[in-house]
Amino acid sequence: MEIKKYPKANLERKWHMRFVFSLVVVVIVFFIVLWFPYGDWTTEIDDNDEPLEEFELNQIKREEQRISLALKQQPKEAAQEIKVVDKLEEINTMELPEEKREQEDENLMLSDSEKEKQKEDPNLFAEADNALDNNPLNFRVVEDLPQFPDGPLALMKWLTDNLKYPASAQRKKIQGKVVVQFIVTADGSITDLKLAKRLEATCDQEAMRVMRMMPKWKPGLQDGKPCRTMVSIPIVFKL
Repeated sequence: MEIKKYPKANLERKWHMRFVFSLVVVVIVFFIVLWFPYGDWTTEIDDNDEPLEEFELNQIKREEQRISLALKQQPKEAAQEIKVVDKLEEINTMELPEEKREQEDENLMLSDSEKEKQKEDPNLFAEADNALDNNPLNFRVVEDLPQFPDGPLALMKWLTDNLKYPASAQRKKIQGKVVVQFIVTADGSITDLKLAKRLEATCDQEAMRVMRMMPKWKPGLQDGKPCRTMVSIPIVFKL
């Protein structure tokens, strides 16, 4: 049986020509894309715009400056926690950052329990009459003032190590200064402890407790001989 084919119905007719034509078109498109000139892309920048990296660096520098400034101020504030004076007259001229707050703290009302503590031990809060007066009878001027063992710096360290901020005063955010007055005898003993200036019951008690624990001082000298000398020490309570 003879097989008959129509040339127009043959699907493989001229297929190789179509393949070559498609390949040529692909190559031409590839070269056009490869050699196509790209345009310059630009962005408008306002004069007020600031680079992000520079902005972040400036922020970091400002933070470092604030931190360094805070670290520099901390030792100064710590040094003002406790101040010791050898002369009673210096108390009137000494200016402290807490002076304004102390005037308000002195007006605080004591609780019933604190009032009862004062009644139980009235001698604990005995005030020196006219302690802050400039009358020379209140302070004996001597040639060599009495000193804490190893000097004033040792006294400040000793007070810092032994003084405890009362918890009740911390809760009430009470701050201020307690001035303790006492006599250094000829043998260096501490006697006649009194409060020349009170702050709050618990703070006053703590100041007196610590001052009673003090070791013997080096006595003051007058005409080369040890003598009794009055000393006043302000103790600052600061949160």
